[in-house]
Amino acid sequence: MLENFEEIIKLAKGENDSQLNRMTQIEQDTFEMQVRAANIVRAGESLMKLVSDIKQYLILNDFPSVNEAITQNSKLFRTKQQELFEKFEM
Repeated sequence: MLENFEEIIKLAKGENDSQLNRMTQIEQDTFEMQVRAANIVRAGESLMKLVSDIKQYLILNDFPSVNEAITQNSKLFRTKQQELFEKFEM
């Protein structure tokens, strides 16, 4: 991403002397800037997807937290079950 950004800045300055005529050089520079900008966007999207995948992995693989929640719910339901059994046995 950094390399593409640096090249866009260099191309925007327009100080390159070349064998091409000025209009052809401008068109070529514009096209190259567009390609590099697209590469920056694609790299940014890839990074965002990677971050999203890492977050999803961490959430789905947070077993201690999931196990704790299951244990708490199990205790709560056992207590409720026991209360109902005692209520109907009387």
